[in-house]
Amino acid sequence: MVLVTSTTSYKINKSDYSVEKLAKHNLTAVTGATVDKAGNLIISRTKINDLGHTNKSDIYKLNPYSGNTCFISEVPVRLNDLTTNTSISTACYTAPLCETDPLPSISISAIEDTVTEGQTLSFTVSLSNSYYQNVEVEVSAIEGTATSADYNFATQLITFTAGETDSTIEIPTIDNAEFSETKSFTIQATANSNSTGNANAPAMILNDDAECTPTPYTKINYQFVSESAGYNNDWGLKVNNQFIKLLDEYGGSGSYQLPASTQFDYALALNGNASKLTNNFRWHGQKQYWEDQNDGDYNDFVVTVWTEQIQVGCN
Repeated sequence: MVLVTSTTSYKINKSDYSVEKLAKHNLTAVTGATVDKAGNLIISRTKINDLGHTNKSDIYKLNPYSGNTCFISEVPVRLNDLTTNTSISTACYTAPLCETDPLPSISISAIEDTVTEGQTLSFTVSLSNSYYQNVEVEVSAIEGTATSADYNFATQLITFTAGETDSTIEIPTIDNAEFSETKSFTIQATANSNSTGNANAPAMILNDDAECTPTPYTKINYQFVSESAGYNNDWGLKVNNQFIKLLDEYGGSGSYQLPASTQFDYALALNGNASKLTNNFRWHGQKQYWEDQNDGDYNDFVVTVWTEQIQVGCN
């Protein structure tokens, strides 16, 4: 049960008649209170000027828990009390008489909406007006060119205690070692309880890494096939007059990379002697058939070889 006095609303416990103060309504000369058939608390106050009562009254809707009121109408009579006749059927209005405590709408504004990776973004989530109860707003990140790999932020529920209108959120970004263009995503605030609407704000993360330019390389792939010779030959490459051994009769397979501009020759080191090189071989498909003693059989050392062009130096 609610008791309304000329200045304040109280809650009465009917079991022990204890009284709890709810809120001041800041009206004077309140003369009556009742509950309409829509459940609204309606109060009246007489209008007074320097000469006394003016035989007019104002009608208000009251929220006893916040003390907020909204004006409904003026009537040309002095009201000493209000009552509702519950025995008569009356259709309730579909539109509200007025709103004592409008639900706040949501907005979001940037404190820092563009940062270099590794720094922290920050935003203010705001309510259009204060509210007499707690307000909850859900804040989430909507991925764009920036994803959850670029920032640390999980969907969270922000609580505005009664009377608060602003709350700050911070979003740490992740520093990496990879070059990228500027990345963006969206912060979204959505009404959860005692609020309405939603709002979005853009966020951008700037790159701080140098752009990598890859270097073209030639990758030489090889696989030992067989050796039929009296020598224990070694196979490899001749680069800048230096022999690079890659295979012998015990070898298997592998690869070797050289900058694409490097000149090289295939070479066979006779009996493993790097000072005795030959380039006497024939191609058949991807296989090289080498001759080590000039007997013309070209089966002294056989290796499969193929090359490919690759880029080296960037992830």
